[in-house]
Amino acid sequence: MIGSRLGSRHRAVITFCVAAILAACQGRPAGSATPPAGVPSAPSTSLATPAAPSPTPRPTLPTGRLLFTRYAGNAEGAFVGFFILDARQSKATKVDLPFTVAGAGIPVWSPDGSTLLVNIYRSDTGARPATIKPDGSQFRMLEPEGLAGDLECTSWSADGRRLLCYVGSPNTKLDGMYELTLEGTELRRLTTSPYHYTEGSEGGCGGGEGRGVYSPDGSRFAFIRQKCGTGPAPDKDEEAALVVGDLATRKLTVIVERGVRTHAGSQLSWSPDGAWIAYGTQSLDLALVRPDGTDGHLVEVDADSAGIMGPTWSPDGSAILVCTLLSGNLGSMYVVVPDGSGASIVSGTSGGAFPSWTGS
Repeated sequence: MIGSRLGSRHRAVITFCVAAILAACQGRPAGSATPPAGVPSAPSTSLATPAAPSPTPRPTLPTGRLLFTRYAGNAEGAFVGFFILDARQSKATKVDLPFTVAGAGIPVWSPDGSTLLVNIYRSDTGARPATIKPDGSQFRMLEPEGLAGDLECTSWSADGRRLLCYVGSPNTKLDGMYELTLEGTELRRLTTSPYHYTEGSEGGCGGGEGRGVYSPDGSRFAFIRQKCGTGPAPDKDEEAALVVGDLATRKLTVIVERGVRTHAGSQLSWSPDGAWIAYGTQSLDLALVRPDGTDGHLVEVDADSAGIMGPTWSPDGSAILVCTLLSGNLGSMYVVVPDGSGASIVSGTSGGAFPSWTGS
């Protein structure tokens, strides 16, 4: 679902090196009378005017490692590989997989930075998660017995024992968000999706739920709920909401009703202090919102870009890393402070999407 890259269903210091501080925002709407796409319609979550915190310095680039997926062209292009950019190395290094895969999606660092969670597509099983060490060793597929359909996992629990996943199945009754034990055998259902994959005469739309992230304290989870459009190309007018769920009560709250990015590159990131959720809008802007749906606003990123995707918070919460689009193709990643200022390019990240940042 949600523009998944897993199938039809769907870079010596980090030479983390600052090349330039680019000025000139590419015409992002701010203060307009009509909120842009991705703006919650409720007054408490209006994004029409970005928040204006006190000026802050250009973000520092703390020691750490970036993990990302590289594609040829845009995030719908051919999968090139998973890459790690380490502050102690001069360039990004490719993670060696044990076999060739047809496609791949979101990769995520484990909480202790020792293991990668990756999502790959195989013709025999569809989308499946796997774990692998950064050096390419100890690869292990996670395959719940008897599951027909796609399974993608996009977040680790704080204790590293569970994964937050979604299922998209020919049996639409299975569609929704789940928790998977790290052993890869037990799925625990969290939601039942009201929307599903939709096929039109001119293409398909991966409706459903996904891109889930745990809250830092482990009590909640956030995910994107995608509703396909109508007509021969249901992906043309698809839309998505941002939903927060309580793991104990299973209560779900829609905190952004529409305008969340559905297409390739869609990603959520919960700030380390638990105060904000960062996401991309359908109109390729960066936005922040409180987990209760209040204080929603757009973030004007001062970067050479035709659009923003990503995002992911730095481990200390002082900065946000975003992916950029240039003429429709994936550009380099930029690191910005949470108000969007001081954008600094991160060299060695061209063609990358779905970043994950660990401080270890």
